[in-house]
Amino acid sequence: MVPNVDQAMHLVRWVIATFGPVLVSYGYVNASDLDMATGVVISLIPAIWGMFTHTEASVIAKAAVIAADPNSSLKGVIVEPTLAGHELAATIVAANPDARIAQAGTDAATRLAK
Repeated sequence: MVPNVDQAMHLVRWVIATFGPVLVSYGYVNASDLDMATGVVISLIPAIWGMFTHTEASVIAKAAVIAADPNSSLKGVIVEPTLAGHELAATIVAANPDARIAQAGTDAATRLAK
C-alpha cells in the first residue's frame, strides 16, 4: 500500500512528536530548532508529493478511471495518436482495465466520444 500525503504527514508528525522530546532532553537539538525543522519537513512533504502525483500521466489516469463510472459526466480520455499516446494508454489500461482511454482517430475514440 502506498500511503497518501495525509498519512505520510501524520507519520512524520508522530515521529517528531515521539522522538523530538528525546532529542531535546539529551541535548542533540534545542526546542526552537526542532520546531523549525518540524515546520520545514511538514511543508516539504506536500510539495514533494505533489511533484510525483500531479504528473500528466497521473492526472490522465485519474480522469480515465473517473470516466469509467457510469454516473460521471466525463466519458473518457482521448490521447494523441502517437507512440507516446499509445504507451500512455496501454500503461493506464494495464494498471486499471476499466479505465476509459483511447487514441485519437481510432474506433475506440469514436465510441468514447458518443
